[in-house]
Amino acid sequence: MSTTANREHKKYAALHTWIGLFFGSLLFIEIFAGAVVVFWKEIQVWQQSEQIHRHTDLVSMQEITSAVRAVSDEFEAPLEGLQVVLPGPNRPLLKLGVLSADENLPPDERFEERYYDLSGVPKQVYPPRGVAEILFDLHAHLLIPWKISHVILGMLGMLMLVLLVSGVLIHKKIITNAFNFRTSRSMRLQWTDLHNRIGIWGLPFHLMIAITAVPYALHETPWLLGMSIGATGGSLAPQKMVELFGKDWPEPRGEKAAIANLGSILSDAKRRKPDVHWDVMRLVHPGDIESRITLLGFANSAASLSPTLVYDGSSGEFLGEEPDPIGQGSLLGGKVFTMMVHLHRGDFAGFSSKLIWFFLGLAGALLSVSGQMIWLERKSHKVDDKKALRRLELMSNITFGSTAGFVVAVAAALVAQQVSHLLDRPAETLVLCSLFGSWIAFAIWAIKGRNGFFMTRQALFLLASLGLAAVLVRWFHLGFAPVADLRGLSAVPIAVDCGILVMSFFTAWMAKQLPEKRRNTPGEKRRTEMNKRYEMTG
Repeated sequence: MSTTANREHKKYAALHTWIGLFFGSLLFIEIFAGAVVVFWKEIQVWQQSEQIHRHTDLVSMQEITSAVRAVSDEFEAPLEGLQVVLPGPNRPLLKLGVLSADENLPPDERFEERYYDLSGVPKQVYPPRGVAEILFDLHAHLLIPWKISHVILGMLGMLMLVLLVSGVLIHKKIITNAFNFRTSRSMRLQWTDLHNRIGIWGLPFHLMIAITAVPYALHETPWLLGMSIGATGGSLAPQKMVELFGKDWPEPRGEKAAIANLGSILSDAKRRKPDVHWDVMRLVHPGDIESRITLLGFANSAASLSPTLVYDGSSGEFLGEEPDPIGQGSLLGGKVFTMMVHLHRGDFAGFSSKLIWFFLGLAGALLSVSGQMIWLERKSHKVDDKKALRRLELMSNITFGSTAGFVVAVAAALVAQQVSHLLDRPAETLVLCSLFGSWIAFAIWAIKGRNGFFMTRQALFLLASLGLAAVLVRWFHLGFAPVADLRGLSAVPIAVDCGILVMSFFTAWMAKQLPEKRRNTPGEKRRTEMNKRYEMTG
């Protein structure tokens, strides 16, 4: 290798190393949470199965129409819009968003959300979030205000792309080492082989995730005008809601008219577009003779565009079709973005694509943490100072505690989700406390303890126990009759139970394969050798 090429190789290696060290743990959390929320709708059904089965028949469209008319008549001031998010198997509540026509009010005060359960009873507050919603918010918003989180996530997507490209550039034998895995060699070489194999075989998937993550995270920012409206299924910010209802619709006349039957409109939409799942209705100037009703849905195929159908708000007459709601720009731009959304979520080939995305996501999460362990192992064999070795050991424990602890914390949150049903307590508080409490506790335990096979073995057994406990607690709550789920809306809950059980037993099997004896940490062997040398020279 020439001097110039060697210099460039070192630059790429340094770039790859330092980005991985500073952002590896955050990338692990983001990617792992993303792998789990591939099944976030299924987890929603699993965590709400008891609530759904109290009302096996979803609230009828006639009841929805009556609720919309009642809300429209309740407000003395004219309304600019009403948004109706229809209930579904994973969303057992009817959500109504009310937008006042008073333009002097700020967006937060103009927009109000209301909720109704499946029996039509009004709910005062939004139901507590469970594991699925919290993990989805963590992955999509980092549990912080979206304007800040979207910028951070967009930067993380760019950094992930830089890591992948630089990793390929510094890998000198990317083809010859594609099948090489030296299980009998040192830990550093084992970590290196694992890191390289995951990186090589999962490269197309990881590149796709990184590339689609950037526009997905930044699609609501001002500089991406062609993708200004996100695919959020109706959960939009008040400012965005004002913009949506403020499009070029006919001006209201001030003449009152009854709201059309929403059931008839929904049936007509299903007849026209049978491959689209309709879940959002927007009523513009409800109760006025010039009102309009738009239906929004998501196509079941990544190659199809998600349309918007427009109806007359008083007569229910079909008026036409609008371009894709995900983009007010070009039709091609909206279609490309729709395909990116489906690809990023793995939501294009049913359960099979989700399952593949889940395991590839787990591999990507392991890729980020294995790179950190390689660096720590390599550094531990190059230093001769006890304090430096202790610092490396502390960094190793922090890496292990923050990453493995997050996995354990998610399992603990699943248990807390089901315990909240037994205690008849709001799920959100208990789940959040369990998630962050167990995460912090595990991280402290890892920092205080010794990293290595011994702690990894304990962590895996703990993870398997929590998964088993989540299923058993849910079965106890159902009177040990989980098969009753099959008589409800979907067989999803029992499928999630089986998935958790399989993963728990597999995790316990992996833990059993690890040696029972405590193994040395990175640098511990080196420190022992240094102590012997000092004793001989002392």
